Amino acid sequence: MPLDDYGTRSVGIMTCDRDLAQGPKQAWFATLAACGGELGLLVYFFAPAGVAPDGRSVRGFAAAPGKPGAWRQGDFPPPRVIYDRSFCRSGEERRRQREALALLSERGAVPLSRGVGGKLAMRRALAADPALAPYVPPAAPLESARPLLRLLEERGSAFLKPDAGMQGCGALRVAASGGSWRAEGRDAGNRPFRLIFHDFPALWRWLRRFTAGRRYVLQPYLPLALPGIGAFDVRALVQKDGGGRWRLVGEAVRIGAAGSVTANVHGGGTAAPLREFLRGAFGDDRAERIVRRLRGLAQRIPPALEASCGRLAELGLDFGVEESGRLWIVEANPKPGRTVLRMLGDEAAYAAATTNPMRYANHLLRLKLPKPVLHLPIVPGSRAQNVQEVTS
Repeated sequence: MPLDDYGTRSVGIMTCDRDLAQGPKQAWFATLAACGGELGLLVYFFAPAGVAPDGRSVRGFAAAPGKPGAWRQGDFPPPRVIYDRSFCRSGEERRRQREALALLSERGAVPLSRGVGGKLAMRRALAADPALAPYVPPAAPLESARPLLRLLEERGSAFLKPDAGMQGCGALRVAASGGSWRAEGRDAGNRPFRLIFHDFPALWRWLRRFTAGRRYVLQPYLPLALPGIGAFDVRALVQKDGGGRWRLVGEAVRIGAAGSVTANVHGGGTAAPLREFLRGAFGDDRAERIVRRLRGLAQRIPPALEASCGRLAELGLDFGVEESGRLWIVEANPKPGRTVLRMLGDEAAYAAATTNPMRYANHLLRLKLPKPVLHLPIVPGSRAQNVQEVTS
């Protein structure tokens, strides 16, 4: 298909400027582009800075035909579908991302998936479903010292995490220990820390500096660890397939690094097969009950969130399991990673997890989407024809 016929069959994958400095480098980008090509889609990668000020064109990278591992840079029409895989590290990056999405939306682009808001918004959406509410931990915004002190006096410990955080960065446990106070977790750079304070005012002064500029969530510290194993959780990846149906694509146990208060693999954790781990920890019968309950929740959560947030394409669902076997819904991440599937060596699940977004994008494009405001054909002599090839 000639490139100028792709105007209504295009998927733009938005990432960050740093990820496109020398062309697309992440290995799974090539898989996305190849899958899109097989479906007759133009798939290109762009950063917010690549969107023209009027939204009429997008500077990005597409796979170079017949040259595996090579990319060609050029100007493309505004995408019909946007797959947002940008992970912002600052308020400025978030501002540029929002502006780019707004410009492209004005030109008729539709998102493959929407966000679910912060952790508090996600919790409210899930708690509105009576079947899910018992599995949602209590939580509140951290706005003053008094609620934290009250929780520490009542429960002995509390858990704090950024409302818009990811990968365990900035999450910490605070605990009363005799006449002192302990804070341990990971900072914004995902580096572990452990601090001791001799009085609560000193702890609170440090917390105000640590959380400055970010909205934080306060909740009871849940005992989501096992003796001899430490902190762990269960990640279930659910995605829509090429027919727009939700599917459970893969599941795994994530085990935190020694001494960690979270189980995120980006903090040095490991992965284990779900049933094998649960059987060793809880016995066969209890393990099977936990798996059935977990899968039932994984089936119910996506429509509950869509009812509140709008259309979604994929979710990384994190579940905590207490030593008693009690389940908690810890997280619902609309931009899930796939690393844990590869760590398990589950290549079939990893391949499906990588290609499902393009298959679902193709499904959306077969539906009657609003007509694009502008179809910008790429003609000979335009910058898109004078492309630069970049080998990854």
